[in-house]
Amino acid sequence: DGSGGSRRPPPLEQSCACGSGEVYGSCCQPLHMGGPAKTPEQLLRARFTAYTYRLPDFLGRTLLAKAQQLAEESDIEAFDKGVRNKRNAADAEEREEILRYIDSYDFSNLVVRNQEPINDMMHKISFGCTIRSRGLRVDGRPIESEILDEQTLHFREVSTFRRLQPDGPWFYDVGEVSYAGKTMEENIQEKRAEREQQEQVEAS
Repeated sequence: DGSGGSRRPPPLEQSCACGSGEVYGSCCQPLHMGGPAKTPEQLLRARFTAYTYRLPDFLGRTLLAKAQQLAEESDIEAFDKGVRNKRNAADAEEREEILRYIDSYDFSNLVVRNQEPINDMMHKISFGCTIRSRGLRVDGRPIESEILDEQTLHFREVSTFRRLQPDGPWFYDVGEVSYAGKTMEENIQEKRAEREQQEQVEAS
């Protein structure tokens, strides 16, 4: 759809948006095409650029919960068709939710701060980036545009990465998130309240 604009993966020879200094073709692109994440930082950078390049399917399939689900299903000799259909519907809903988030923000300035290896199966990374509001969107069209200013937030997260087996690929498990600045929704609520107060003053 048109809501993503030109937010697509760049030419392979272009600098990767993760800020590694490498070109996309030798940085995040191999992971986006299905290659395994050999290190947690590789996955962190590839997931960041998946937001930048609007790749919701990659974000979904690199979740630990999704990997665990697929591993469990592969152990079932005759996987129930009804359960499969239910899972596919849930995947489609999750994809739309990811797209709504992606299309609401621009993502830039990734900085990997600290890394904390817990053991061979678990690793934590602290990072920050800038996210800038593009406005709440429905079917690619902004809403509340008359009261929504562009909003820039400084996003911080401590991400936990895990793998299912030794020497296996890494997956994203969970993140501890914080913001410096108001969220887009908080900004809308504040501006709506200011507008209503102004209307009351003008009416009195």
